[in-house]
Amino acid sequence: MTHSLRLQLLVRRAANSGTIATWFSFVSRTLSLFVVLPAILQLFSTAQINLWYLLLSFLTFAAAFDFGFSPTFVRLLSYRQGTSKEPGTTRGERRELTRVMRRLYRVIAMVALLFSATIGTLFIASKITAFGGAQPVYWSLWALCMCSVALSLYAGFYSSLMVGNGKLVAQKRLEAALYTVFVLATIVATYLFKNFALSFLLFQAPGVLLFFIYRAFVRRDEDLSFLLTSTDEAAKRDLVREVLQTSWRSGVGVIFSNGILQLSPVIYSLFVGDHQSAAYALSLRLLSTISQFSQAPFYSRIPELSQMRFQKRIVDLKRLGIRSLYRSLSVYAACATAFVLASHLITDRIAVNAQFMALGPLSVLALAFLVERFGAMHLQLYSTGNRIIWHWLNGVTGVMIFALFFSTRQFLGEYSFPLAMLIAYGLIYTPVSHYLSVCSLGAGSQRALWVSLITPSLILIVLAAVIRELA
Repeated sequence: MTHSLRLQLLVRRAANSGTIATWFSFVSRTLSLFVVLPAILQLFSTAQINLWYLLLSFLTFAAAFDFGFSPTFVRLLSYRQGTSKEPGTTRGERRELTRVMRRLYRVIAMVALLFSATIGTLFIASKITAFGGAQPVYWSLWALCMCSVALSLYAGFYSSLMVGNGKLVAQKRLEAALYTVFVLATIVATYLFKNFALSFLLFQAPGVLLFFIYRAFVRRDEDLSFLLTSTDEAAKRDLVREVLQTSWRSGVGVIFSNGILQLSPVIYSLFVGDHQSAAYALSLRLLSTISQFSQAPFYSRIPELSQMRFQKRIVDLKRLGIRSLYRSLSVYAACATAFVLASHLITDRIAVNAQFMALGPLSVLALAFLVERFGAMHLQLYSTGNRIIWHWLNGVTGVMIFALFFSTRQFLGEYSFPLAMLIAYGLIYTPVSHYLSVCSLGAGSQRALWVSLITPSLILIVLAAVIRELA
């Protein structure tokens, strides 16, 4: 085989790689850290920076109204592709499943819009009224954000349909292209016009436009468009029950994990001033972005892992799942460490109107994300068998995070939320997830238990260091 032919094969393989496509998608979003963030910190006031990240946090929280339908949809479609030997039967089942999910997504989009218009407005109102005569502009921006919530959620139906039917690469390519264009448009508009509302609208535009792009792609694709065709048959009760029984558990888990995490800046802002609130929101946003970027090696494999589980290829599942998990953790650890070490060098070098958290709390927050990612990926491995425990595990963890925050915020200050996350994830979420995942992959329960005790030991060391610093 000639070198040119090998090169062509490598390029073709890379172009069709789900992991690489997912990484490009995350890279396109991560561009905001390097090109949009410096402009925001330099050109807008502290109050505007705080509002920017509060709006982003609320929009991210609203995505929890997906309520677990997206991973359930992808998982069930993958099962039907990987287990049936009769293509006609599989296609009919997928068509019926698609019809059920389409109706459910219409409902959750309307529920999310209603929630944003009521509860969301109550949280955001105090921040907008502080702008005085400029209030109409910011209220108009909030109204457009509410519409963005509904359309972004509905876009999840089409993206899940694409991923569950083997179109992951196409979905990620579309996402990467659109985010790249609008991140660059945002930075140009920010420096040219210095207009907060215009910059935020451009920054959020991909979430809305992807709905129309995904819908057009699905309707033009022969296999996917068939799944959207209507039928006079009533949906089977067993199918609806299967979707709802799995989704509500996943949904509760998402709300009590990522939902609480993204809502925390809004809650934190109720107790502190704009400077502290902006520092926490900014730090959380960057670490969340790094966490999302690092997920590509693992989460791009979930459809394949689900098929392996259902086909009882446990050895292959263990090999691929654990390898992908540690690749993902390695990427996060490297990027988060670099960010923590460079964070204050960045803000010291350029004139900005907001700072990051202090080095100590920021380090604890980065470690909490690492512990959470380790547990979340093990939980995903366990869930490939359609055994969903997210509802109670994330529920207990979420309640513990809030309980620890409210009970310690007065004497721990900036450490309160990072330590609450680290303790809750390290003592409950991650040890339980790891134990169940490893046992489901065939490891002995005693060995799994001992390894699961590593994170509680790590927490004791961090707590000792924090207490010593605050003493």
